[in-house]
Amino acid sequence: SKLLDYLVARRFLIALTPEGSPSDRIVREQGGLTCPPDQPEAIARLLGDLLDRARHGQLWSPQPAPPEVYSASHAAGELAARLRNL
Repeated sequence: SKLLDYLVARRFLIALTPEGSPSDRIVREQGGLTCPPDQPEAIARLLGDLLDRARHGQLWSPQPAPPEVYSASHAAGELAARLRNL
């Protein structure tokens, strides 16, 4: 997944992902927009909303730094802790 790359780059996030999935949660926590991939009408509404935002200069505002929990060092520490508990 490129999601973590986009978080680090502080890009505005848009994701077609199942509702309630980890990627849905992460994108929403970071102020992005999500839509279920199997709902074409909802996707059309999302694209319309994005177009309106772009026309009003409200689309590409800088995003906050991602929380430490998404960092590589945090993930490595979590993995190390789990391996010690095996």
